[in-house]
Amino acid sequence: NSDESLAITALIEGDATLAQIDFILGDMRLAREFLEEIESEDISTEQLDNAPPIIALTLLFPYDQGQVFTQFLFDDGGWDLVDEAYANPPTTSEQILHPDKYLDGEEAIMVETPDLEGILGSDARTIDEDTWGEYQISIILADGGDLSDEQITTASEGWGGDAYAVTTSDAGEAILWQSAWDSEDDADEFATALGNRESVRLDADATSEGDTYLIESDDAIVQITVDGTAVTYVYAPDQETLDVILAGESSDATPE
Repeated sequence: NSDESLAITALIEGDATLAQIDFILGDMRLAREFLEEIESEDISTEQLDNAPPIIALTLLFPYDQGQVFTQFLFDDGGWDLVDEAYANPPTTSEQILHPDKYLDGEEAIMVETPDLEGILGSDARTIDEDTWGEYQISIILADGGDLSDEQITTASEGWGGDAYAVTTSDAGEAILWQSAWDSEDDADEFATALGNRESVRLDADATSEGDTYLIESDDAIVQITVDGTAVTYVYAPDQETLDVILAGESSDATPE
């Protein structure tokens, strides 16, 4: 999935960035020439600056956080530990953000990709299915809501695993996103933050009843449900589609 690919890319680019810094700092003459060259270059970042955050920040992640991750490994065990990481690469952006979790071997909780097309029937067509992971979830929460950086970090860092599916049909676009969290408090924090983000993004008030948040606008309806350490997010074009998804998701979750 994309989160695992992002983690492996972060190891590769982080290693390259750290090696580059190590090499340049080993020769102060070279370091001065490098800095002079950088300062004289007129580098345009217009396209990157104008790209959606989920694209721009994800592209930068392997270089920024990858270097921090690799530096952590280097500080702990030198280049030998960095080399060993290629035989046992990180599998989640969570491990890149929290290198101690990588060293502890904390893997993602497996979440099955929702069969949203099967739930909605032959009229629906899957256009995307994947995993977001901790880092991209933090971007999602920051884009369109009014949460502070601290709230975003708190809401995303308890990530355990997730999977989503997006379909399109004559009725419109639908999303079923299921996620697992390290604790019930983590799940509550994420659901609350996601409810805030969707309320602001859709310009509609969020109503809550028990462990369920409902946000309804003129164009879409969103329901976020917390069940212990699990959070289910449903985006639907109308109430009828929402009811079909919820009924199908509930049926799939019931053991035979």
